[in-house]
Amino acid sequence: MKRLILLVVSLTVTLHAVDFGAVKNYPKIGLAFPNLRQAQADPVPPPEAYTYIRVESDNLTKVDQFKPYDLWYRRACCGRWFDLSGNQLILGRLSHDLPVATEEKVTRETFEQLFNTAELTSSEAEKEMKVLVEAFSGYKVGVSQKLPQSGRALSAIYAFPCEKTNALIYTFHPSQMEGDNNPDWFCVIIEVPAVRDISKVKAQVEADFLGKIETPSRSSEEKGVVVEELAVSKKEQYPIDMPNHPVRLEARKSIENYDSWWIHETEGFVILSDVCSETGKPVVMELRKTLPLLKKAFTALVPPLTLDQDIAIIRIFQRPEDYVNYVGRDKAWSSGLWMPARRELVLREVPSTAAISKTLRHEAFHQYLSTAYCLLVAPARMNEGHAMFFENVSLNPKGKLVFEEDERSARLLLENLDTLLLLLPDFMKTSYADFYAGTDAQREMKYALAWGLVYYLQKGVPTESKATAKNLLQNLGIELADTQNYAQAMERVLATLDMKDFQSSFKEFWVQRRSAAKKYDPLK
Repeated sequence: MKRLILLVVSLTVTLHAVDFGAVKNYPKIGLAFPNLRQAQADPVPPPEAYTYIRVESDNLTKVDQFKPYDLWYRRACCGRWFDLSGNQLILGRLSHDLPVATEEKVTRETFEQLFNTAELTSSEAEKEMKVLVEAFSGYKVGVSQKLPQSGRALSAIYAFPCEKTNALIYTFHPSQMEGDNNPDWFCVIIEVPAVRDISKVKAQVEADFLGKIETPSRSSEEKGVVVEELAVSKKEQYPIDMPNHPVRLEARKSIENYDSWWIHETEGFVILSDVCSETGKPVVMELRKTLPLLKKAFTALVPPLTLDQDIAIIRIFQRPEDYVNYVGRDKAWSSGLWMPARRELVLREVPSTAAISKTLRHEAFHQYLSTAYCLLVAPARMNEGHAMFFENVSLNPKGKLVFEEDERSARLLLENLDTLLLLLPDFMKTSYADFYAGTDAQREMKYALAWGLVYYLQKGVPTESKATAKNLLQNLGIELADTQNYAQAMERVLATLDMKDFQSSFKEFWVQRRSAAKKYDPLK
């Protein structure tokens, strides 16, 4: 009985605790402070882009626009962390007012102009503090209370009562920072599970966090918490394309204060991950070998509608639960996703480098098609079918791409060929919602048919003398550019296609000409 009472007391004490670790220097922020013990980084996702199509002299170009708040928050946020007990710490710099735009969404260029005119002095920020705190936290707050500052690091501390009862919000002003006699104001938000005793948490935060903030010298970044830049080879250093592209700049900033993450930049991509760097190096090396070849193959086999270039983020999560929280529960079944509005490939860590590389090849095609088609949505079976087609490439000893069969998909296709032939006309028009719907087995069958269609179009149709689908892919691109709607584009293409002949040729290919297709190189 005594042991049970002691256990209950121990659990109660633990329940109320917010445990902070040792003081660490964060040179990119200019502060040293104790973070949550065993803190896990929670990087801010890229801002969601709303893309519009502009037609000029029969050329398509895309124009990205963003909600001003999304861009402002990513500038303000210094870092977000959580621990395994459910506590969260968010730190922001309140240096600029929230830009006021005449439109709901703006281009990056317009935002930059607005942002540059919204810079605040520390006295201006102090006067607008309540507005800034509500903008940064997303919560309604009451009238602030000035707290007595402890030590010489901070000249002022304010506590803001919050509508969310398990959240504590403070702003603080450093007395002086390295090379800055009039430093910015900062906002810190501590959120805890609702079962915590918030009064005890408040005392801990004020004593063990605010009371221990320091303003150290920022002269040496090696002495503080900074992201690791993953180098895979000292001999081979490749220049990156568009080094000041906004996506690159945002990706760098999003993890600059997390030493548990690493970053590697390569052609067209920024790779971010909290997977062990030794696991990451083989993936990066594989990507650097295959990506240039893949891009050439993408362009040759699925010609672009636009010459726009873009940068994509590849984010690889170490913990499966972090991946699911990031992409959403409805996509928990996936191992990787291309998120076009964020220009981001998101992957969960998988057991082998080969498996990660296969997923990367699949998602890299989605990234290419989004850019090449000016973010116009292509039909589901074309998009997913090509992604599977390219995920199954390998490099031969001569460094050339070899387009191999997806063995499982080929088996499923052949075992169910007659049934799938009947479904083919409707399947070619299927929506994304219908494509991804159903059980795992039903989805697998749809992926197999999508792959089989693309494999036939790329390796079978070019060798047919009277192919009914000779220009199907080319015509689809033309109609998509004209209609800017994949359903309408597909209807137009199918209206010119003799479906019975197409079904017959498709079946004949898989039954009789499959072996010859294995040797055919679609890039010749």
